[in-house]
Amino acid sequence: MKPLNRRQVIKTVMFGAAFSNVIGKAWAAPMRYEIRAQSSSQVGLLQVQLSDFPELNAARGSIRLATSPLESDPESDCTVERCDRPSGLFSPVLINRGDQNDFYTMTAECAHAGCTVRKMDPSTKIITCPCHGSRYAMDGKVVGGPAMQSLQVFKFRQSNGMLEIEMPDVFYNIEARRVATQPRVEISFIAFMSITYQIYYRESLDSSVPQLVTFATTPDGPADQTEIPGIDDYVSAYVDRAGKAGFFQVVMKTEAV
Repeated sequence: MKPLNRRQVIKTVMFGAAFSNVIGKAWAAPMRYEIRAQSSSQVGLLQVQLSDFPELNAARGSIRLATSPLESDPESDCTVERCDRPSGLFSPVLINRGDQNDFYTMTAECAHAGCTVRKMDPSTKIITCPCHGSRYAMDGKVVGGPAMQSLQVFKFRQSNGMLEIEMPDVFYNIEARRVATQPRVEISFIAFMSITYQIYYRESLDSSVPQLVTFATTPDGPADQTEIPGIDDYVSAYVDRAGKAGFFQVVMKTEAV
């Protein structure tokens, strides 16, 4: 396998993609907690259903969404509290709600030393970094050092109870092909360490509820797997084709942290 540098890895994020099982035809489709590719730019789209998070249905609510758990960094020079960093490649996304129906979306990676900032304190409307004490306003602007820059803010749209958050420099690199010996589709992609992947199927892009599907790890093996652990390398999943047409999605499992 050809090695990838960090820049290439970041540019091949697979938060989700849909593929027609008529090979050669690739689609991007919405799904909860999914970042999907946009063909005209190197920008992904993270979609968050507000009803799934009670914190965001109340004033001054705050959540962090991550694709991997947080862990303490033993090599950090923290001076305040435990320094949390993601165990995987990607920092959490921080979403804050104001006093009304106003939202603010940004990275949870501190601009000072890369630690993961806390969720916003509803009483003060301040975001604090536990490592060295940097402080940020609700909208991500720095209000206290040692950080000198604000948190990276993400553009978003709000529609029908959903936030659609633009993620710069994020797009897909997933390949799909027919399996010659079986009525299956091989889906190949880079599976990053400390991230778990699942595959979903939907009959059309208008389907409201994608269905989790099982898959095989070899072309002729039993389709009895539901999750793929990341290994920082290419992996392949073999899914049975369900009818003449349909769409498969590769999704990173996402959780609040």
